[in-house]
Amino acid sequence: MDSTKSTVYDGASSTYSFAPLLVEDANPPKKKRNLVWSTQASRWWWRRRWDRQDWRKAGLGALQDLKAFRWVAFLGWLFLLGWIAGLVFLLVMLAINPTSFSVSKKSACQPDGSFNLFMKGYNMWDISGFFQITVAWGTLTFANAKLIDVVWDVVFGRGGQALLAWISWSVFSDYVAASIQGSPVTYETFRTFFLQETPTLYSTWCLAQDFVRSHGLRSRVVMAYVVCVAVFILAFPTLGGAMSGYQTNSGAFVRGYGGELIKYSDFDFVAYVIHDGWRVNLTGDFAVTYARHPDAKEYGFFGLEQKKSTFMNQTLDAPVLNISAFYIPEQYGGKLFGRNWTDPRTQQSPFLDKEALRLAYLKGNETYDLRYVKSNGSCQPVVEMGADLNDVVRETYQWGFSFVQMFVMMILLLIWTVGTTWVWLKASMTFRMRGHQRSDKPKGFKGVLELSAAIRRELPESNPDELSRKELAKEIDKKLRGGSIELRDVESPAMYGLARGFWGWFKGRIWWHASWVAAMLMGIFLHIYLIAIFPCLLVAAIVGRTHSSRAILSLGFILVASAMFAAIQTSAGV
Repeated sequence: MDSTKSTVYDGASSTYSFAPLLVEDANPPKKKRNLVWSTQASRWWWRRRWDRQDWRKAGLGALQDLKAFRWVAFLGWLFLLGWIAGLVFLLVMLAINPTSFSVSKKSACQPDGSFNLFMKGYNMWDISGFFQITVAWGTLTFANAKLIDVVWDVVFGRGGQALLAWISWSVFSDYVAASIQGSPVTYETFRTFFLQETPTLYSTWCLAQDFVRSHGLRSRVVMAYVVCVAVFILAFPTLGGAMSGYQTNSGAFVRGYGGELIKYSDFDFVAYVIHDGWRVNLTGDFAVTYARHPDAKEYGFFGLEQKKSTFMNQTLDAPVLNISAFYIPEQYGGKLFGRNWTDPRTQQSPFLDKEALRLAYLKGNETYDLRYVKSNGSCQPVVEMGADLNDVVRETYQWGFSFVQMFVMMILLLIWTVGTTWVWLKASMTFRMRGHQRSDKPKGFKGVLELSAAIRRELPESNPDELSRKELAKEIDKKLRGGSIELRDVESPAMYGLARGFWGWFKGRIWWHASWVAAMLMGIFLHIYLIAIFPCLLVAAIVGRTHSSRAILSLGFILVASAMFAAIQTSAGV
């Protein structure tokens, strides 16, 4: 039988793949290699590896990648990563040293208004300070403090709620649109995501009921996350208002021996006492309050050294002065010698006892011990008076936050940012995998048409157009148990796997990622200039779609970064 097709094997037309089979010589002649390496040979070697056409092709590919790259989206990702990095940095700083943002070293007033000489003894994580303003600043009038508080509630509270709702519901509607293409949801869930722009208390309750009793989304984790985010959005203005506030400025005072109130700032710590002060024309047991005294560090304490010494430009015979120290607070440990001094006779540190602390009131030439200051110290509201005697004396205020609530709010914002980004990525990559656009989701009028078509399809006998609102709701609740709506626009309703997709992207650029990690490590340990190579290689790995394009982009970015670095160094005069 004749056939239009040839019976000859297609590979027979080419002898390239079968070339080894056509040569039957068992001992083919070996090729001679020219081992002489010259400038001409190296030039031809490079030309064979990378000729001008390759350079031109790589350059054109790099330009095309630069033009095709979505730089607006890239800047958006930079902003998102910067926002996440900023939240993480602040959380770490607050967790490591919480008192650095609120406690003043020059005051004995704790953030909660109590009096305590040892400021680091206050626990910023104490639950008693949950509703107290423990991180505050400023010297404001009442009107200014109230204005700042109202602006904060409006801008951060209401504005933040609107922004969170808009972003969250836009992302969640994308995910639901991708999820219901194979996994039905109830009418109430469909209406909440596609016919509403923000969550309400009723819609949040209905979502929780639908997810528990009826048709839910593909992922139970996403279902729980959506409900939690809806509750967070509804409570956001309340949380923002509760974490901020204003309070009066307080000053630390100590009641003196005569009953008068003395400013705590008028006191000074007694660092040393010279027991034989008459040897240098001072009184016995002379109190030294100034910050530094090199003689104590040079000769030690208690006059143990039997040698001549010099004190205040006076030469003294042996022994050295008999100097001892009181308790030196930790914040003065770097300025005053003796805090950790060890007595060679007992091998103990005698100046670490807090009960040995002394305060000196210079104006009254009086000293006070710790027990007296504790029992007679207090924090009083600070008032200010204008230059004119007729001005009204008024209290000043400071505005700030509750440390615990602020920390919790930052954690919630970080969780919301990471979680919403994950949901958005999963929905967006699913749309791209299916060849759809985000605009294809049934929002607005299109959602109304989809919902009405589903109701008519599932209630053919009830004629829903003739029913009242209550009757229609009753029919949907009893007969349909909330209804079921599903979109069948794709052959494969599978969702995109982020972990697998990221691994595929990373695996295809693994050597580029290794190079920018190495550049970052070299920049940290060697020179700051090499840190500039790290973002250059990273951006080149993201923008370029081929190895040659990434190489050209890396070279160009590094040259630009080098020029900028040289210009900065030149302008700085380094």
